[in-house]
Amino acid sequence: LRKEITQEKKKWKEEKKRLKMEKELLLKEKKALKEAILDIEEKKRKMEDERKNLVEKKINLEKEVESLLPSIKETEDSLIGMKGIIPPTLSSESLKKSFLKISSPKDIEAPERLRTVLSIISEIVRISNSINFTEEVLTTPDEEKRQMDVVYLGFSYAFAVSKDNKLSAIGKVKENRWKWEWRKDTGLKIRKLIEYYKKEKVPELVKLPLKVEE
Repeated sequence: LRKEITQEKKKWKEEKKRLKMEKELLLKEKKALKEAILDIEEKKRKMEDERKNLVEKKINLEKEVESLLPSIKETEDSLIGMKGIIPPTLSSESLKKSFLKISSPKDIEAPERLRTVLSIISEIVRISNSINFTEEVLTTPDEEKRQMDVVYLGFSYAFAVSKDNKLSAIGKVKENRWKWEWRKDTGLKIRKLIEYYKKEKVPELVKLPLKVEE
């Protein structure tokens, strides 16, 4: 009996030791879990603060853009007035869509209207600072439609010549549209200019009249 009691005491001592270790392990895990929860809550709080800051910035930005509406409207009207100076053959699909947007902007929010205006201005500046060749149908003073080869020097001047070089025209922007002066003595010179532009011939000096009659 004494032997059995001794064995039971030994078992209980070992069990007690094991339980103590498990308790300590549980306490450590509990502490770690608590710290993890606190960390998650802190990160959640920071994310919520950041979200609120972003929302506040968005609201402030929208207010600033809304305050620009009169200027945006004025710019839209000005750009619509300039639409006539952009040759149809040089107007990209995106530019055409942008002009449609500013023509009916009522259902479009201010930030989108501002982006559209800036996009149009950027495209106009690009065309203005470049030399462009295109084929275009122009109307002669006799109301005849003629297929012409045209070189645009930005929005400063344009030179057009018929396929047979017999008819030519010099263009300049007047009142937001191209005004053409039709001539019969500059066809070959303009053709040379086009050939130089297309690198079909070695460039030489070409003298062309730049005055367009009112």
